[in-house]
Amino acid sequence: MLVMYSAEWSVKGRLLDIHPVRSMVHTFLDPNINATREEIRAALGFVPVLHWDRGGQWIEIYLPEPPVGQAIWSCRYSSASRTF
Repeated sequence: MLVMYSAEWSVKGRLLDIHPVRSMVHTFLDPNINATREEIRAALGFVPVLHWDRGGQWIEIYLPEPPVGQAIWSCRYSSASRTF
């Protein structure tokens, strides 16, 4: 399983809202360094199965690509045990 998530949160009043600080960070560090879906599939053989996006934050779950003809994943939820 591979989990990708946003490292930045768009909230006003944070340090990266100050232009000189943001400019310096972008010069030396790439905050958007995440691999693309295609790069992840080519390098690891993982495909995205779930994606959530809310309030400027996001998370994406990847699993190994299944053989042709098989479901990507199956999920059972039991309200009694609270397990997936």
